Amino acid sequence: HISFIVSIQLCFLIVWTIVSPLKTKYAFNQKKNEVTVTCSSEYVLVFCVIQLVYCIFLLFLGCYYAFRTRNIRLPQFKEAKATFFAVYNFTLIALIVIPLAIIFIDNPNAFLMLVSLATYYVTIISVIALFGRRYFQVIILKKETNSSSSRKTEPKNDKGESALRHSIQPEAEISDI
Repeated sequence: HISFIVSIQLCFLIVWTIVSPLKTKYAFNQKKNEVTVTCSSEYVLVFCVIQLVYCIFLLFLGCYYAFRTRNIRLPQFKEAKATFFAVYNFTLIALIVIPLAIIFIDNPNAFLMLVSLATYYVTIISVIALFGRRYFQVIILKKETNSSSSRKTEPKNDKGESALRHSIQPEAEISDI
C-alpha cells in the first residue's frame, strides 16, 4: 500500500518535471550591484494544487481509518486513538498553515518561520500523543510500583505459611486421569 501511495506522488513529480521543467531566471539590480537567481516553472501553481489535493485526500483518508479503528480492542489496534489524534492534529494544522503560507509566499522569512513552527508543533504533539502514555506508564508509574511493591507482604494461608508457595497445584498423575 505504501509503495502505491509513493508511486502516485512520484508520477506527479515526473510529469511535472517533463511538462514544466524549472528554468533559471536572473534579476539584475544595478543600484545595489546584485544579481538575484531564482528558479521557476510555468505551471507551478497547477502542480502544487494537485500535490496539495492529493496530500489532503491522504490526510482525510488517514483520519477516516483512524476514527473507524479507535474502538477496536485488538492488540494490533491499541494505539488507534493516539494515531487518530496525531493524524487529526496534522490535518488541522495543515488546513490552517496552507492558506497562511499562500499569503506569506512573498515574504520568505515569514513563510519559513510559519512552516518551521507548524512542522515543529505537529512533530512534538504527534510524538507526545503516540508515546506519551507509554512513557508515563513505564517511567512514572514504574517508580510508584517499585516503591509500593517493596512494602507489600506476601499473602498468608490459615497456617501462617506463604500462600504463594503452596498455591501451585501439582500436576495430576496418570492414574487420576
